Amino acid sequence: MTCRSDLTPRYGMCEERVSWSPDLVARFTEGDCALLAVTVADMVPGARIAIDSSEYHCFVRLPDGRYLDIEGARSHREITAQWGKGRARLISRAWLEREGWEPDREVFSGSRAMVKRVARRLIREAGVCARGETE
Repeated sequence: MTCRSDLTPRYGMCEERVSWSPDLVARFTEGDCALLAVTVADMVPGARIAIDSSEYHCFVRLPDGRYLDIEGARSHREITAQWGKGRARLISRAWLEREGWEPDREVFSGSRAMVKRVARRLIREAGVCARGETE
């Protein structure tokens, strides 16, 4: 599957492959993971927001069963080995808001457009098409 992307190498992304700056990885693993998860879930039909069992990190379950966060697409076993002690559960956007995760707040020092570009790059590298893109 090949999807088009208008993403240009900016915001800490390297052109040759998905490689994020340490600052960008930290932003999406230490505070804005819910924002990225919501953005990806909104862009990929059938994607669901998920959270680790300790409720520390959000990511997305893709329609093919893999999980996606700033560090790329991984199996359930791989992502829960890093986050959640072997377990993850699906949650809703409403749950995030109720629990105070604030996925709709204005992002750190970046912009919503930047978050969408990061999400598109992750989606493309995972081999999944976002809404509005062609196979």
